[in-house]
Amino acid sequence: ECTAEQAYAWTDGRAIVATGSPFQPVTLPDGSVRIPSQCNNMYIFPGLGLAASATGIEIITDDMLYVAAVACAGSMSEQDIAEGRTFPNIKRIREVSLEV
Repeated sequence: ECTAEQAYAWTDGRAIVATGSPFQPVTLPDGSVRIPSQCNNMYIFPGLGLAASATGIEIITDDMLYVAAVACAGSMSEQDIAEGRTFPNIKRIREVSLEV
């Protein structure tokens, strides 16, 4: 286990960081900033739950989870990617849930 700062330092900023707890942005030696993402079910479950409730689905399949994950990844903006995020910015959670 390591901190986001350690992961970026040990990989010269190339690490893909998703954590269970929130971490502050990390400024690299070249001045660029990386924003570690908090890996959490909050990106998938609201949209998946809404879809299941609206359609009366009783079983969530692996395929549904895969499609939800693809929708989440597809919600990444160019800015999210440039900031080194692994998941979309939490400020866009409603937009992401709607896509899912």
